[in-house]
Amino acid sequence: MNKHRHHIVPRHAGGTDDAINMTPPISVRLHAAFHMDRWRHTGDVNDYRAWRMLLGHRDEVIGKYTRTAENRAK
Repeated sequence: MNKHRHHIVPRHAGGTDDAINMTPPISVRLHAAFHMDRWRHTGDVNDYRAWRMLLGHRDEVIGKYTRTAENRAK
């Protein structure tokens, strides 16, 4: 099984590669779930991109996709 190390605070949000900011090895699906959850809470399009790409949806047009706080509340 392919395992990933996940940044607790993503690099796109200012996180570092320091060991304290890394999870133990996790599955790709769990890694994707972390990014989906963070995207739903913050609306950060970089987490949306990471979520979709980790699941293999690289061909999606996602550059225009953003979420506002108002949309997240729905």
